[in-house]
Amino acid sequence: MIERHAAGGVVYRRAGTPAWPIAAGSAASDPDAASRGDEPGGSGPAVEVLMILDAYGHWALPKGGIEPGETPEAAALREIREETGIVGAIEAPLPSVRYRFRDGEEEVEKTVHYFLVRALNGGLRVQREELRDAAWLSLDEAIRRCTYENLVPTLEAARQAIAAQRTAAEGARDAAAAQEGAASGAAEAAPDRATGEPTGGSGAAGDDAAEGDGADAPAPAPAVAADAAAPGGREGRAADASPADDRSPADPGGSSGQATAETDASTAPAPPR
Repeated sequence: MIERHAAGGVVYRRAGTPAWPIAAGSAASDPDAASRGDEPGGSGPAVEVLMILDAYGHWALPKGGIEPGETPEAAALREIREETGIVGAIEAPLPSVRYRFRDGEEEVEKTVHYFLVRALNGGLRVQREELRDAAWLSLDEAIRRCTYENLVPTLEAARQAIAAQRTAAEGARDAAAAQEGAASGAAEAAPDRATGEPTGGSGAAGDDAAEGDGADAPAPAPAVAADAAAPGGREGRAADASPADDRSPADPGGSSGQATAETDASTAPAPPR
């Protein structure tokens, strides 16, 4: 038993249009561009795949042997280019095909590694030495014409891979749109945060002043206790003063508890901190 390996691809493009002449990896080579639109009946992205008519009159996929030191991916792209003139970009692996045949006196087990390949250039240039023809066909027509039944699962897997790419691209666009909307909303709210406009109350400065007053001013309770301890002294006279006398130039708002505390600061015990 002899083992042999080959490689090929399901080459696709947008249905009804020539493959676009763009370089792989460029901004124009949008992986979703080739799968926009639906086939009639909503069976999936409207694409065409490249089928070859081999020397035996069989419709199949482009493929060829892997040379020494060559990877299956490189071999697939080389064979596609040599047989059809199409330059492609590999997007995903597809199910391999295995089969046996006799080559003279020897039995051969051959494995063909297939890949999903996006066409990057336009126009077919058929290698007449090995092929009779090549054509762009819809996926359904390609499956119908395909001579080898063992290629049908590979073609169906290509259909699913293209549809999955479109779904992923649509999801990425939706996520980008949502992120852009969130960023726009954050940008609109940014001026309010930058100016520090209060939404209620007296603002941050007033809050700081209130917190400072509460921390520095002695509590009224110790002053009252001091008055009770020395009713005839200076503390008692401060306690007998009218509320109007409690106003000080530093506190025009008038707070009797604060004025008493300020008057008694020299004798009242300091509040615990």
